Amino acid sequence: MMRHHAKVDAPQLAALIVSRVRGGIPAPGFFMLLEEVGLYEGSVDGEDARHFHAHEMQRIFEAV
Repeated sequence: MMRHHAKVDAPQLAALIVSRVRGGIPAPGFFMLLEEVGLYEGSVDGEDARHFHAHEMQRIFEAV
């Protein structure tokens, strides 16, 4: 699903799946896969990840 959304420039719906232990951001694999497809560059946690996640959440809610 994430690869398809990347191809069609759609919001990453997988961003809705978050981890309580990670402070409300997705698991590291989310960011790693997005880096693989060229949509994300940064750490799997910290400010880069939080900013990217917030941006994707905004894209999701604007699309509905």
